[in-house]
Amino acid sequence: MFYIFIFYYSLLFLTGINSFKNNLLLTNNKLNKHLFMKPQDTINYLTSLRDYTIITVGNKNKILEEMMIINDMKVYYADLNNIIDKNEILDILTNKYKHLDSGENLWIFHKGYFFGSREDVYKIISKKNI
Repeated sequence: MFYIFIFYYSLLFLTGINSFKNNLLLTNNKLNKHLFMKPQDTINYLTSLRDYTIITVGNKNKILEEMMIINDMKVYYADLNNIIDKNEILDILTNKYKHLDSGENLWIFHKGYFFGSREDVYKIISKKNI
């Protein structure tokens, strides 16, 4: 019984040391930049997951995703609040992929290419329904 007790405490101690080492590895971003993707590579990765990709800040555009799913569109929803380099990716999206129609933080991609805004998706859905 005593040996089992020592075994479990030593296992717990070693696990705690390894988790401490891993936390230092991940939080020290300046020394380990090769572990993370560049912001443009992150955008390219997100837009390659499905046919359509919605990139936005927050969950306010979930209704648009549900509408696209109902109309048999393969869509991936990416919330920038869940990404580490949120501000850098947001800068790239606002500067490189501007859309003149709306001022909201919503970018829709089709197979890796910038598609447009909410109104363009509404047009496609209305043409599918005809």
